[in-house]
Amino acid sequence: MSKGGSETNLLRIEVLEGQHLFVRENTSGEATLVISVEKEKKKIKINRKDNPIPGTPNNKIEIGKIPMGEHEIQFLFTDAEKKQPAKHYRCSISMTELLPYNTNHVKELEFENEVNKDDEQKPIFKISMFLFQQRDSKADKAILKKAGALIIATNNSDLMLIMSALELPKIDVNMCDKEEKNTALHIATMKSTNEHILLTLLKDPRIDVNVKNKDDNTPLHYFCLNFSNPNCEEAFSLFQQRSANMNAKNKIGETPLHKAVFNKCIRLILVELLLKAGAEVDARTKNGSTAMHYAMYMERTDLISILLENNASLEIKNEKGETPLSIVSKSKNQSFQNTVKYFKEVIEYLKGINVDTQEIKKFIHNRLFKWKLKEITAKQLDKIGIKTIGRQRELMKEFKKIEDIDPAKLSDKTIQIESEEKEREKLINNIISSSKFLYKVEYTELIGTGTSGKVFKGILEGKIDVAVKTLKAGSLKEVEEFQHEFGVLSKLDHKNIVKFYGVFQDEHQKMMMVMEYCDKGSLYDVLSKGDLKMKFETLFDFSEQIAKGLEYLHNKNILHRDLKSLNILVQTKINENGQEHLILKICDFGLSRFNSTDNLNTLQKLRGTYAYCAPEIYFSQPFTDKSDIFSYGIILWEMTYRTIHQKYQRPYQEFPDIKLDVQIILKSATLNLRPTIPASTPLSLTNLIKQCIIKEQDGRPSSTDILMDITKMKKEYECNPSAWDTCIISN
Repeated sequence: MSKGGSETNLLRIEVLEGQHLFVRENTSGEATLVISVEKEKKKIKINRKDNPIPGTPNNKIEIGKIPMGEHEIQFLFTDAEKKQPAKHYRCSISMTELLPYNTNHVKELEFENEVNKDDEQKPIFKISMFLFQQRDSKADKAILKKAGALIIATNNSDLMLIMSALELPKIDVNMCDKEEKNTALHIATMKSTNEHILLTLLKDPRIDVNVKNKDDNTPLHYFCLNFSNPNCEEAFSLFQQRSANMNAKNKIGETPLHKAVFNKCIRLILVELLLKAGAEVDARTKNGSTAMHYAMYMERTDLISILLENNASLEIKNEKGETPLSIVSKSKNQSFQNTVKYFKEVIEYLKGINVDTQEIKKFIHNRLFKWKLKEITAKQLDKIGIKTIGRQRELMKEFKKIEDIDPAKLSDKTIQIESEEKEREKLINNIISSSKFLYKVEYTELIGTGTSGKVFKGILEGKIDVAVKTLKAGSLKEVEEFQHEFGVLSKLDHKNIVKFYGVFQDEHQKMMMVMEYCDKGSLYDVLSKGDLKMKFETLFDFSEQIAKGLEYLHNKNILHRDLKSLNILVQTKINENGQEHLILKICDFGLSRFNSTDNLNTLQKLRGTYAYCAPEIYFSQPFTDKSDIFSYGIILWEMTYRTIHQKYQRPYQEFPDIKLDVQIILKSATLNLRPTIPASTPLSLTNLIKQCIIKEQDGRPSSTDILMDITKMKKEYECNPSAWDTCIISN
């Protein structure tokens, strides 16, 4: 607190690296970096020779008593080479970029010559920054005088005090508390409420990561059990740099791998990291249990798969005489039993024909069980990483001899999917009644990264595959867009709209949106990767599904405003006959708006991807449902081109003079430029595409009109399929 009780901020800055600082290096003279906020200034001396950044503590500064509000942090770098005019380079950032408080923000800042903006010399500094709310310094000083200051600060999850304690000259960073013999690092890994506390401790070179507490647990044991942030690679890497023992055992013989199996949020990520770092996959506890025993008790086939990829044994007995396989035999879950059986069969078969360990790992990872191998193609083998043509032929020759194809297994798979679907519907009914839910989501892998956050694949309540969209600590605009998308999704329930489960904040106060997981990625992925044999029946099916989703939105008076093939997800379903069917689902409602006069200003803004953007938006006319239809027409063109030519092409790719995306909307609006419809396209399909993408909104069909046109085309095709199929140009 400052005088008078008004709240103030404290800024801590550490300069980490410098690049392109001097026109001529290793010359005489001076160089300084001055950092200022309001009237307060601090200076760091930069070395002109050898390493330019001084060591700790000379690379750190503190600026305190900064009033609340928006302030600029100004950086001035001065290069004063001897006998040369001094050069000044500037850079600034808003202090709001350092929110939330108590978090580390590492930024690479590029400086510009304050006089000559065309100067090619642009110094870059990598700077670590923290913003804290200032408080009673007397209370902090009293704690810092105590021998256990670091433990007290860590117990209180007080990052600012932890950093101050680490700077004390005689601090024992590995001191243990009296009761549990825990170090500060043990405590940080048990609490895990602020990842920056853990990272700050791990970055201190004096920290011993292998200290054992009363129960012989190391900090890595607790990290693997408790850490919940899917961005765990940095912390894990720091454990490795500090030579953490990946196979340390506690009093009951558990290693960090055993602990990771019980992590509720990121167990799969941690198990993979541990095994890559040298953890023993078959390490045994005092009662003889391995991580595989634990995985079998939990009936987690994804975990079992990772362990088997790393040569885990299925035959080790614990003190009860149980092997992992005997645990499976006691399960009442037939689907689980079958999956383990398939794993065992394919491993034994592949070893029997002398397939090496690395290749076996690829088959396990992709769940290519023995009964799937007979029909495997060279393209599929290439996709999983077996790329040599000679080796592909050898394997396919062997696989052709397989005879044990069991149709009953297909029905088991169908039963499993139906069971999962019923569980899914049950969960949805429970969630729909509330805008928030408190279920724990376990992250399994990163599947995408965007400007405002990341998307992870996860498991909800241990049963349902979901996609978890996270929002990093960003600007107010990003938060509002995230909340807006939640507001739209929560009002929707349709087969062709991505299903919404709920939204919540995790323990780090990060926003999380949980949605239906679609295993095939986006429609763009399906069209561009070329694995799909695109027929007219497929085109009709896809275009009908998208139109149904769009009709549902428009009937709800909702405009999507960013419809494109990347924003349509594809999910695999197995029908009653055991055949695969692809379900298309419209997603990403960050730009969507309800079509009302209240939103008129927003609806006139140029949004969406230019190739799919209707020409009226360029002229600042209001976005309407017919603007979505234009976007639909471009997607219909993509699917038509993919069907006719059996290969993918981006919209407008045929025009070599278009170098920038913005040129597309310019030429589309002012010159009426459109993607070229393939010459052999059937007339009725050509007419529908043209109708959807004409310039005048009023001339475009509604989504209901499109559905009627598709029905007519399907009947036309059924009456004379050869007339349509001859339009496909074979490569």
